[in-house]
Amino acid sequence: MPPVFPGIINWQRLPYILAFVITPTLLVIVAEHVILTRVYKKDSSLLRLTRQLSDSGRTDLVFFLLRVVPIYMFGTITMLITLPGIAYFSAKWLASKSAFAGLLPLGDPGFIWTLVIWYLLFDFGHYISHLLMHRVPIFWRFHKLHHAATEMNIITGGRSTYAERAFVALFTWGLTILLFGLPRPEIALVLVLIRMLIELLQHSDLPWDYGPLRYVLAGPRFHKFHHSADPRDFDTNFGNLFTFWDYAFGTTAKRYREEGSAVADTVDLGLSQPENKHFNRWYYALINETLIDYGIILFKWLRGQSKRNGTASRDADKL
Repeated sequence: MPPVFPGIINWQRLPYILAFVITPTLLVIVAEHVILTRVYKKDSSLLRLTRQLSDSGRTDLVFFLLRVVPIYMFGTITMLITLPGIAYFSAKWLASKSAFAGLLPLGDPGFIWTLVIWYLLFDFGHYISHLLMHRVPIFWRFHKLHHAATEMNIITGGRSTYAERAFVALFTWGLTILLFGLPRPEIALVLVLIRMLIELLQHSDLPWDYGPLRYVLAGPRFHKFHHSADPRDFDTNFGNLFTFWDYAFGTTAKRYREEGSAVADTVDLGLSQPENKHFNRWYYALINETLIDYGIILFKWLRGQSKRNGTASRDADKL
């Protein structure tokens, strides 16, 4: 089937989406269900999303069902309705038009080494963008929706604004392209697959920290501290795949280091109660921090200004 809108909707991607996105995702969901229910005797994400659906879980589910395809097939449309998305695709377009080779072209050190170098830089870019979204108020707006989750489901990683996705892409793909130029397709595919699987596992309720490897790899318990509603844990544990960024820059949660990862199983999740309620309205969550959202805010502000001016005029007439 030919593209409906060339360069925007690419139907040729569908077989790759099924093979490398949807099928692995479903396999991980089933595996988490089996492990949690049979080994740990806990409710799985599948049970919570089908039998015990909360507002937080409903928002996760809507994003999963409505965004899996948009992210990978309609990515240009969904991200271009955000300010970071416009910046990201502009930079990507300029790089492709100028055949930019990168500031530090790698040559061909072999598939494995190329993948390792790319992923280290890719993950560092994710760490920096994640840190900035927590430390800079205007960027925190992009990320709030993700932190309004009041429970961890294996698909919670997908509940992020399109603005956040584009902002992170600027620091991950943008940084790697700047240094090394456009990646080979197979490198890009593996990077996307690894990140997707890590994102699924991180937001599961599996009580894992990977033992001695926790100083290198970010497990579900490590990431759960990042979502903690306890102020002692705020702005910590930013690593996506690797934890050594947090250890190196002093952003590891103190309780995770001193009390052990098992504390993660007892923490409450989410933001303040009003914000949890606000951001877990799925119909608002889908347009949050998009140009549509900004248009609604502007319309309400203009209407308020008009009412205030009208009231002032009537008061003046009475004098």
